[in-house]
Amino acid sequence: MAQADILKKILARKREEIAERSALVSIDVLKQQIETVSPVRDFTGAMQAKLDAGR
Repeated sequence: MAQADILKKILARKREEIAERSALVSIDVLKQQIETVSPVRDFTGAMQAKLDAGR
């Protein structure tokens, strides 16, 4: 199977997944959820702190 064919299959499946999930949850609901989630943690900062501490 050619690489272009594999990529087309992946993209087609991703479009299907997006359509399926869009049918379950509206964009408005997602926007509301975004406003209520906890802030992201500083992964890079945590890793750098570990490195700086010699761990």
